[in-house]
Amino acid sequence: MESNGHDSFYDANHYDSRASLSTARKRADIQDIPLWVNIAFGCAVTGGVLGCVALAFKKAIALPILIISLLGILVQIYYSFITVDASDVYGPGDTIMPMMVLIIALFLVWLANSAKAKGWIC
Repeated sequence: MESNGHDSFYDANHYDSRASLSTARKRADIQDIPLWVNIAFGCAVTGGVLGCVALAFKKAIALPILIISLLGILVQIYYSFITVDASDVYGPGDTIMPMMVLIIALFLVWLANSAKAKGWIC
């Protein structure tokens, strides 16, 4: 059974059940995720949510929070594609989603920076 993208919280916290449905290499990669990658994941997700909320409420704190989120995303991408070389295991199709997340994060940082420069957020 493949993930449909709607159960990412479940997937992030239940490695064993997800690993039992994959190949041996995927299982090993999932079970061997270091703590620093999970911390980066938490920073990326929490920072993205809080940054967007702050941006919606026109708070200047959105920019540093979104930058922290972007850094978390970059750490995850580094681990997935440089350290583990996940594109070998998962194929080129699974590289699209992380790149979309990176593009959206870059856009949000640009938007917050632009809004701060124009005085839209304070």
